[in-house]
Amino acid sequence: MADLKGDLATLKIERVRPGRSPWRWPLLFFIPVILVLGGLYALRVQQALAAPEVETVVASVSRGGEDTAAGAPILLPSFRVSNAKLKALGWAPAYPSFRSGLAA
Repeated sequence: MADLKGDLATLKIERVRPGRSPWRWPLLFFIPVILVLGGLYALRVQQALAAPEVETVVASVSRGGEDTAAGAPILLPSFRVSNAKLKALGWAPAYPSFRSGLAA
């Protein structure tokens, strides 16, 4: 009987369990972190690529009555004129030169 137990023991296949990988816990921690950071990055890219809203307005000229609010911009006409037009109208400077105007 002792021989039989010994013979059966030699036929037994011993299976060695592989040890757990040292990468298991770091992977379980870093994969969700990387997924969350990727989602936040995708939201940031979506905001950066979104077109900004543009508010449209209609310009109007106001004469300044009761309907104008304080501090509202007033559209004025252009007062630009060329030297040739001034000379054609007969305009002359009050002082003949810049220095004589400063001296006065």
